[in-house]
Order: sequence, then structure tokens, then C-alpha cells
Amino acid sequence: MVRNSELPEIGQSSKLLAMRVRSLIEEKDLSQTEIGAIIGRAQSYASLRIKGLKSWTIEELDQLAPILGYRDAFALIAACRPESDSPAPLPDADDGVDLDEVAAVEQAKVDAVLAKLRRDDTLLAAKHDPHKHDPDID
Repeated sequence: MVRNSELPEIGQSSKLLAMRVRSLIEEKDLSQTEIGAIIGRAQSYASLRIKGLKSWTIEELDQLAPILGYRDAFALIAACRPESDSPAPLPDADDGVDLDEVAAVEQAKVDAVLAKLRRDDTLLAAKHDPHKHDPDID
């Protein structure tokens, strides 16, 4: 048997998850024995995960999530994500992005491609396929 102090350390994400799960378990006033029963394991197995000494599996989190107030394991994991790691919101018109300027740049790209096609700078299979050739383009 391995002593808790001899267990390999788990990663930072697993630690954050374990802390959040532990907090939720305490809020619900659930015991380690009850958690073990929910996930189909012994109290000692649950204890190692609640204390953050071993990582939870997705399956275990799926079993716990509804009891802890979450839809599934992924919702529970997402709730553990630190605010500073949240993805930046996409810019909208009020964030100083000039949508007309973006549209003008994109239109310039389209115009450049069309100009090359008109000059015949690009080889396109469709231009050389008699079944796809449009005589109105010439």
C-alpha cells in the first residue's frame, strides 16, 4: 500500500477541479462514503480524489455532476476554469473594430482574385473544361 505522501503529484488543472468538487461536496453536506457509493467505489478511493491526491475520471464526474448541480462532467469542469483563462470575447461593433474597413479589405482580396482570373494569370481546371466553360466570360 502506498502512503498518501508517496503518491505522485497531480496536475494544476486536476487540483483546481478537486478543490471545486470538494467545495461542492461540502456545500451539499455529502460524506466520502456517500460519494464513494455514487461513483461505485470505496470511501478510501473517493477520499483520495476529494483531497486532490488523485485525479477524477470523466465517468466519475459525470456521475457526480447532477448531484452537485451540473448537467454533466464538462459543465462541472468548465465551472472550475479560472476567470483569467476564459477565452476573450469576440469583438463587436462597439469594440472599436471598423466593420466597413474589414469589409473593404475582404472586397479588395476578392477583386484581386477576379482580376487575376480576367488576366488568365491562374490556371483553373474549369476554364479548360469544355463542359464548364462559359462563353460569356471570354
